[in-house]
Amino acid sequence: MYSYALRHSWRFRLTLAAYAAIPALIWLLGSGSSPKPIDVVLSAIVAVFVFVFVPLLAKWRTKTDLRTLSISPGGIDTTIGKLAGTVPWTKVYAIWDAGEHIFVLRKNLNGLAIPTRAFADAGQRAQFLEASQQFLAASSSPRGGRAA
Repeated sequence: MYSYALRHSWRFRLTLAAYAAIPALIWLLGSGSSPKPIDVVLSAIVAVFVFVFVPLLAKWRTKTDLRTLSISPGGIDTTIGKLAGTVPWTKVYAIWDAGEHIFVLRKNLNGLAIPTRAFADAGQRAQFLEASQQFLAASSSPRGGRAA
């Protein structure tokens, strides 16, 4: 999901760049009033480290246990083992059909990758995708309950 979002979402790219730039800038500013070339190099190394670390952190945090999803006009209900939660549509940024997966990207850059094998057949997958996109669009409209 990370690489797909990186290619398709300007918001994801901008946020990741900020995650990388802010620690590098703090490192650079902490080096004193007139940074030396080594400070610039170290700041660049910090930025690259953060850029690489963020997707690794996301991979480590990925829950691989069996997940149950259901959707409704109120959001996405999800259960993994004993954990359960609801993601309201107002907190979903985008839904992408990438062929083998349906990606649900939240506004906080967390997300779900739903593989094709999670559906009984292509019809069920298409129905899920259409309904989830309709629910997301409805939550974005002024009548959908979110302030404009």
